[in-house]
Amino acid sequence: MRHIELVGPIPRRKQTALNNRIKKVNEKQTVKEKKEYIKKTNTWGLLKKWLSDLSYGKCWYCEASSERAASDVDHFRPKAGVTCDRAEISNHDGYYWMAYEWENYRYSCQRCNRPEKEVGITFGKHNEFALLDENQRNYTPSCTNIEDPKLLDPCIESDTELLAHLSSGEVAPIYPKGTNEYLRAEYTIKALGLNQYGVPKKERFMGTYNVANRFSR
Repeated sequence: MRHIELVGPIPRRKQTALNNRIKKVNEKQTVKEKKEYIKKTNTWGLLKKWLSDLSYGKCWYCEASSERAASDVDHFRPKAGVTCDRAEISNHDGYYWMAYEWENYRYSCQRCNRPEKEVGITFGKHNEFALLDENQRNYTPSCTNIEDPKLLDPCIESDTELLAHLSSGEVAPIYPKGTNEYLRAEYTIKALGLNQYGVPKKERFMGTYNVANRFSR
């Protein structure tokens, strides 16, 4: 996992489209109506190419690149529901109010984003979004708790420094057991299945990507 500098502005027409969706969601009276509307309007897909360009088409989580396989725009904070260690948080409707906030988008391969089972264990982010302290969970847009996700965020540089890329191609925590850094790294490796389905390629892109250095090569 390498740091992705997610900075704007995004293309004006795409921002306008997202703003229109946000307006429509806010006009809905109930959470159910809001979620039904979001389910039918995949406007975040308009940003897939823009997000992909920030990493030269590589997944922000595992750094894998596949020109033939479809990719996803992941909502870092899930829009439709939340699971914690694969157990559904029954009273959480998902971060529906962030469905059209582009800062919540992460470019992801389908292996990292979609749930798949291997030997009875589910891998892939999907709605998985555990916190270090569940008491700080935000349930509505009016909540102002500061959440500390267990999942490492490729858009936070200090998060990406918690993983070691071994010569074998596997990924491992850098910090020792018993630390929050280890807990978060281990959680991310297991949740995304970073060492499943064949280990990551040894050749990885280096450095921080942003719009400026993308055109300097």
